Amino acid sequence: MTISKTQKQRGRQPDGSPNRIDILVGNRIRQKRLSIHLSQQQLADKLHISFQQLQKYESGQNRVSASRLWDLSQILNEPVGYFFENIDEQLAIQSPRFSHHQP
Repeated sequence: MTISKTQKQRGRQPDGSPNRIDILVGNRIRQKRLSIHLSQQQLADKLHISFQQLQKYESGQNRVSASRLWDLSQILNEPVGYFFENIDEQLAIQSPRFSHHQP
């Protein structure tokens, strides 16, 4: 099965790098995890994923699905909106919705 260029870039910057919003969400996960003194392995175990997968979420390399974000909000005791706090206008326009539709 061949993956199209569009599928490869879905959710990423045009150069293939992670989307800045995904990086922000990952940073928020890491910040909260550290503030409550959980290791990556401990949080990964609570999510039933590998710590490598959690590392990818925290770095923005892999996008966090809505259901996984819900699980994180429950485990970390934060509302889902916590992960998106402080997104400024410059960052918001980097959403995949905007990045692939250049005039």
